[in-house]
This record gives sequence, structure tokens and C-alpha cells, in this order.
Amino acid sequence: MTDTVESHGGPGDDEIKPYRIHVSSKYLDLTKRKLELTRLPHEVPKPTSADWWEPKPQVEPLIDFW
Repeated sequence: MTDTVESHGGPGDDEIKPYRIHVSSKYLDLTKRKLELTRLPHEVPKPTSADWWEPKPQVEPLIDFW
């Protein structure tokens, strides 16, 4: 199933336009199951790089939301 989103604005068009998207419940259920099985690593005391991975306290609420 595919949905098309058309943009009629040009560069610099910052107006927010409503749109609809349909995602099969099969894929939403699969995503939920994968997130339920996710095991996050222990928090590293002081990661040397911010792009190493997202800090656990920021990722856990997103997983819980889904």
C-alpha cells in the first residue's frame, strides 16, 4: 500500500499543511513486538562522543510510548 504526499509550495514555504497517512496494522504490530523485545545496553558513565548512541534515558520513553 502506498500513499502519496504532494507539496505545492516552493522553497521557503513554511506553512503546515495537514495530510493523512495509512500504515497497515500488521506493520504497527510488528514494530510494537520488536520494541517490546528491545534490550538497551547499560548506561555508559561518560560517553566520549554524542553520536555514539542516544542516551538510554532519552530512548526509553520513546519505546514505552510505542
